[in-house]
Amino acid sequence: ESVAPEPPASRLNVFRTDMPAELGQFKVTPLNTIRQPMWVKHGSLNEVAMRLVKAERPIIIFGGGAARAGGPRGPARSVLKKSKAASFMTYAGRGIVAPDDPLTFGSSLARGESAKLLDAADFVLIIGSDLTEGDLWRDAAGHRPGAVIVNIDPEVLAEGHPADRRVQADALEFLV
Repeated sequence: ESVAPEPPASRLNVFRTDMPAELGQFKVTPLNTIRQPMWVKHGSLNEVAMRLVKAERPIIIFGGGAARAGGPRGPARSVLKKSKAASFMTYAGRGIVAPDDPLTFGSSLARGESAKLLDAADFVLIIGSDLTEGDLWRDAAGHRPGAVIVNIDPEVLAEGHPADRRVQADALEFLV
């Protein structure tokens, strides 16, 4: 008799820690067990702003999660103007920054040259993206450890290099 293998368990994040380790088909990971440190929202913006202002070659990557922060009067463009940072957008983040912005590289993260630019940056801020292989067409973005990742999804924040800093926040709220 042949038995079909079980499908892989889906992941479910919960805010309670008194849940059983297994909950039906879901593997439960309480949020307080995420491997990487997360900054609390209150002090995050000040720390990121200081690093952005002090950087000589900052780059900001906007993903689809930051779409509400775009537009001609959006906070994404205001932050870029004040910081004089270069920017990339993922495919889902296209349109957040105007194509005629002098410091935008558009949605060209898949080009090999983008990895060189990210490696040369002294500060990388990733907002609203998990930088999937579909965005990069390679295994890694190319930036050095120490980037700041702003995302609302704890799964995204649990991945990446241990030296990266994480902020769990909605992109629009973070940039305002």
